[in-house]
Amino acid sequence: EGANGFVTAAIKALVATGAKGVIANIPSVTAIPYFTTVPGTPITGLSDAQVAALMSAQAYGKYNAGLGQAKSAGLLTDAEYQQRLIKFTAGSAINGAVIVDKDLKNLSALGLPNYRQTTSKDLIVLTALSLLRQGVGTQTPLEDKYVLTAKETAKAEAAVIKYNAAIAEIATANNLALVDAYTEMKKLSSVSGIKYYGQTYTTTFVSGGAFSLDGVHLTGSGYAIVANMFIDAINRKYQSTLRHVYPGNYPGIAIP
Repeated sequence: EGANGFVTAAIKALVATGAKGVIANIPSVTAIPYFTTVPGTPITGLSDAQVAALMSAQAYGKYNAGLGQAKSAGLLTDAEYQQRLIKFTAGSAINGAVIVDKDLKNLSALGLPNYRQTTSKDLIVLTALSLLRQGVGTQTPLEDKYVLTAKETAKAEAAVIKYNAAIAEIATANNLALVDAYTEMKKLSSVSGIKYYGQTYTTTFVSGGAFSLDGVHLTGSGYAIVANMFIDAINRKYQSTLRHVYPGNYPGIAIP
């Protein structure tokens, strides 16, 4: 509410001078490469020996046994038990990474941490990739800060939708052009992406051309695409004829 009030006050101060303008809503932050590059189930290629070590009584076997006891005591439902059970399979099988999930039922009184394995619905951040290669997510759990769970994603998405509804109201009330950055980012993150002058741009890490290597910030080409979004919104609203910029004229990522 405070942020909306600030935006409203700033817009009113500008339009009071007779100025025209354009405002953009908030894109879905989870659509960027920082959250979409690492698979939700990233562990594969384990040997039989590695699986045996991970599932031993000295490792996750002890944790699983504790879960079984908690279930027998009525402290966990079968669904909660299955969600937390740690299982690894060798060979080409794809496994979830072990993580700490603060939203799981607290069983610390039994000496059980909040462990579970990731699923395809979890978003593992790009910076976790180097940790996964070092064995984090198998021998040791991946910290909560490296994973956006499905529950957390839903909360973030709901907040963005709420803010965007308020931004749309502000644009309408002040007769401003509106860039639907939320929808445009969804297009950019789709397989078909966004095309300009025959070149396709997507949010795919490195090869998509729109995002830099940190997976968060846009490349020069990406910013040119955003500029075109603003140009389109301005032209629609004010019947102007501003021309698109050519994203290819701006730096992207040099691929060897």
